[in-house]
Amino acid sequence: MVKRRFRVTTDPRFDVDQNDIEIVERKGMGHPDSLTDSIAVLISSLYSKYTLEHFNGIAHHNIDKVVISGGAAEVKFGDGQQTEPVFVNFVGRAIREFTDSNKSNSKVQKLKKVPLYILAKNAIEQVFNGIVPSLEYLYDVNEVKRGSDDLIANYETDNEVPHANDTSFATSWAPLSHVENMVTSLETYLNTEYRQRHSWLGPDIKIMARRIDDEIILNVAAAFIAHEIETPEEYINYRSQLHEDIAKFVKLPLENIYVNTADIDEQNVFYLTVTGTSLEQGDDGAVGRGNRITGVIAPYRPQTLEAIAGKNPNKHVGNFYNVWATLIARKIYEELGVKNTVALVSTIGKPITDCDIFITTADEANSSDIQAIAEEIIQNYQIITRKIIDLDLDMYPFYYIPKK
Repeated sequence: MVKRRFRVTTDPRFDVDQNDIEIVERKGMGHPDSLTDSIAVLISSLYSKYTLEHFNGIAHHNIDKVVISGGAAEVKFGDGQQTEPVFVNFVGRAIREFTDSNKSNSKVQKLKKVPLYILAKNAIEQVFNGIVPSLEYLYDVNEVKRGSDDLIANYETDNEVPHANDTSFATSWAPLSHVENMVTSLETYLNTEYRQRHSWLGPDIKIMARRIDDEIILNVAAAFIAHEIETPEEYINYRSQLHEDIAKFVKLPLENIYVNTADIDEQNVFYLTVTGTSLEQGDDGAVGRGNRITGVIAPYRPQTLEAIAGKNPNKHVGNFYNVWATLIARKIYEELGVKNTVALVSTIGKPITDCDIFITTADEANSSDIQAIAEEIIQNYQIITRKIIDLDLDMYPFYYIPKK
């Protein structure tokens, strides 16, 4: 029998706003890693909906090792074309066929197949069409294979409360720090309102911030779109405009902001793309290398390397524990006004609700009030699982996924 452990501790060092140094990174919606995470989340959602409809339950799956290999392109001012498509390779585990008895381990020969190729194509097209519509691609799902018998048996055990499909941990925090809020709001602004007014800017935007005491420095890498820019001089003017507009938005001096620093103006070397993303030839994407569920990569925060993208939302704690932790942290801050970090730890084969809960607050807080908030979130696990499947969460990467 596993006994749940609950502990609240107080440590002022967890208030990163008070630390001398802070580093924060955010990858925008068109970054290769963001695109990959979005596709992986979406194929899990589509797979879950399909098996719920046709086989009366969310079937065992973890399609969480998606990789996108970059393509090749020829780019010049006013023109350009992809010469090789990107390649989306789905890797993971999933039940791909069912018997008439709906038991995946039955020896009955008549099988019903899950149309994984179609689900994968639908996931890719929904993401690419909504973010980088001119990006050409190929894809494959041959590396998505059946899971091991023991893990499937554990998954398919009929319990009142689902049992964890992995031993893992998840972390989150609330609220975002000043710098975390800055890079989040800046990327959101550039990839929505700003891009609607400036067609030369692509969605592949990466922001790196560092704070040293009270000084904040930003590096911004932004893909420009070749067919919207006719000359090097026009590119340089647009880059200067972007530089100035970023400074105004974040209210920092121009000298604290750097934009596309790999450009070599005198050699006409610029961050110019056909599609608006470096995935077309300069970079590749992989699940788990993008933002954490909070929307940023923040090395001065406690973090897990578990990526939620592609993991099943029913029993794989590497997915929904991150969501639970975020909801708990946000509600603690909203209701109690206490900055906090939440960590949840599972035990494979045990009820998902029997997780260890470790919460660190920056200031003193009532442990009973915090525990009540955590319990309320966890007991609503079925509602949260449905929200994950429906992509109905204000968390990364759910808000990047285009609506149909």
